[in-house]
Order: sequence, then structure tokens, then C-alpha cells
Amino acid sequence: GGAQYLRVGTASLALTESRQRAGQHADVGVVAGHAAAQTASFARRGAYEAAQMESRAAQRFLRRVNAPVDKVAAWSERLAGVDQVSRTQAHAALNTLRTQGATLMERCDEAAHEICKAQEDVKESRFW
Repeated sequence: GGAQYLRVGTASLALTESRQRAGQHADVGVVAGHAAAQTASFARRGAYEAAQMESRAAQRFLRRVNAPVDKVAAWSERLAGVDQVSRTQAHAALNTLRTQGATLMERCDEAAHEICKAQEDVKESRFW
């Protein structure tokens, strides 16, 4: 027969309720990548307001923890396309709901294009 292996790992992590202290030890690359992926995921599903909130919250966090200004600027610029499309689509969806009583939003090609670009950047770690 074959051999079976069991690997056991343990870790102990200190916790804090201090935003400042937690921010000092945050891996900004992981935070930025996760936020970009979440933003794109929300937008892909048509949750444009959630996409906007996710990207803006991450921008505030990155600025608060003093992430490199040039990196935050590049990251923000990249997500600006998704943010702009999110605003446009959220406004269009609201108008559609008001005028036609529609309950399902269709994702437009422009939104799909911006989402794909943002996801490619995240996958290739172009921010950090």
C-alpha cells in the first residue's frame, strides 16, 4: 500500500482592537488585492453600489495606514474605471426601476470590460 501523511500546523496570532496598531502590521498588498477582487466581484454581479463602497473603504484604509502614495494612486486609478462604470450602471438601473419596474439588472459590455481589466491587474500583482 501507499503511505499516508498527516501534517498538523498550529499558529498563535495576537489580536488587537486598535485600528492604528492593526494598520501598522497590515499587508497592504493583500488588502489591496482582496479589495480589488471584491470590487470586481460585486460589479460583475450587478451590485454596483457595493462595488463603490468596497473600493472607497479600501482607499481610505490604504491612506490611513500610510501605504506608499504612488502605489495607492496607481491602485486607485485602476479601480477608477470600475468605479465610474459602477456609478453609471447604478444610476441607469435606478432609472430603469423607476420607469419600467424592472427587477433584474443586465450587466453592460463596458462594465464587463472594466471588471476584467481590474481582475487582470490583481492577478498579475501590478499594485504591490
